[in-house]
Amino acid sequence: MDVPPDLTLTPTSFGKGCFGSVVLAFLANTPVATKIIPRSPSEDAHVECERRALAATACIDRVVVHLSAYSVTPTHHFLSFEIVGDGGTLMDLILGTHSYVRSRCSSVLCAGNCYRLRPEEARGLFLQLCTAVERCHALGVVHRDIKPENVLIRVLEPNPLPGAMLHDCLQLVLTDFGFAQVVKPRQLLLTHPGTITYAAPELIKGVPYEGEPADVWALGVTLWVMMTRHFPFGRTNDQRILLAAPDYSIVPRSFDVVMLRSIFQCDASKRPTVTQIRSYLAP
Repeated sequence: MDVPPDLTLTPTSFGKGCFGSVVLAFLANTPVATKIIPRSPSEDAHVECERRALAATACIDRVVVHLSAYSVTPTHHFLSFEIVGDGGTLMDLILGTHSYVRSRCSSVLCAGNCYRLRPEEARGLFLQLCTAVERCHALGVVHRDIKPENVLIRVLEPNPLPGAMLHDCLQLVLTDFGFAQVVKPRQLLLTHPGTITYAAPELIKGVPYEGEPADVWALGVTLWVMMTRHFPFGRTNDQRILLAAPDYSIVPRSFDVVMLRSIFQCDASKRPTVTQIRSYLAP
């Protein structure tokens, strides 16, 4: 594999995705997370779309991952990103396996080895994610793969005061723009990427769709997982997604499900915008 001369790769892996692997690397002695994608005509076009989305969101501070450098060789693309936290994700936080939570069990409801984010903390963290997506949409960028595994954790308060809420101590950072696309207002998209458990009905049907409402649906699924640690429509049940009828009884009673009901609508035009969601949930 040809490697750019200013980039030093290490054996440390951050994971592998649909298009390539992500490893710890050093760019002029600065640690970075480098996505390595083998070249092909289709991958070249994909990387170009990702770079356009990342260039459009470069002005968004702190809540969206930033591309530090891009290099291409005859065999591979190398996209190097800032390193956020210790590599832990929102899913780690939900499951209670993130190092920050494990050292501070008082910040979650705990029953044996079963952790639960408090509803008020889930709401606060979700609002941070909404802010990131809202700013992307304002710049004409749709993410198309929103899920807890694609949200990194930046620690703001390593030694919080007793009783401090997670959303006051942590910052969520939206990452993995591999399926992202820069779109025009009301533009219909024809490809159907992403993860099925977070996919809106229009993606399951395989019809042309607008990216913003599809992102909103994925945000709703993410919030549901944050609150319950379960998927609202199961893992692979297309029919349940098409019916848009989750079991709202498992959502904590202290959480108002009105917004979730407005998100989980088969008619994409009736879903709220991210701005409306944030306004409704904000304290």
